[in-house]
Amino acid sequence: MKLVRAVGNFRLQRALSNTYVNTIVDVLLQHQDTLMIVADLLQTCVQKASPELKGKIEGIHKLYRIADETGNLIIPNHISRLIEALEKLYQQNNEIIEDQRGAIVELLGRKLVCPRYDARDFCFNSGRFVDEQSRDITLQEVDVAALSDTRYQVEAYECKMRSNKLMNDDCTDLEYLVKASEERGYRANVGVISFDNDEIVRRKLKRLYSPDCVKVYGLESMKKLRESPFE
Repeated sequence: MKLVRAVGNFRLQRALSNTYVNTIVDVLLQHQDTLMIVADLLQTCVQKASPELKGKIEGIHKLYRIADETGNLIIPNHISRLIEALEKLYQQNNEIIEDQRGAIVELLGRKLVCPRYDARDFCFNSGRFVDEQSRDITLQEVDVAALSDTRYQVEAYECKMRSNKLMNDDCTDLEYLVKASEERGYRANVGVISFDNDEIVRRKLKRLYSPDCVKVYGLESMKKLRESPFE
């Protein structure tokens, strides 16, 4: 089994490397308490002219402002960075905003999963699993994919801002990957990473008749991705 980089989605690659996207993801990683409020903003505000944006930004200000030693209200540095990145993201055109909103979920997923893999392994966004003859195992690219030949383990995750965008093919691909991995003696963990609550993701998977092997990593469970699912 091999994991290769998928090519062709240049808009996504640009979004994944964008400064605003990386700043937002870095804050989410270092300050887990910001995840819920940022997810709510990103889900609600879908374009440049979103009428809710100003109120959402003001809500972050109010929630995180604190009094300094002189009694003046201040905003912690990481919250200032977060707000600035969000405001600049939404100053762009709607196509770029859409790309970067999706990239935040995918980049966050990769940065949760990949630190436990080393230089001998493979872990990145937008990958395809192929067999020993380079034939496709996953027909679509996987948003976050990891393969360790030394530990005989595979991870694969579909990332969605909202889980209602999940399709049957997403789940089928993950199921095929689990079967192919087990046939080769690899342990596999697959799932859906979403900025929806766990129960919303779970209901969507149930409507798709998703196999039990596809796990849920919504807002409540996403932190579990920091730890290996095989230990």
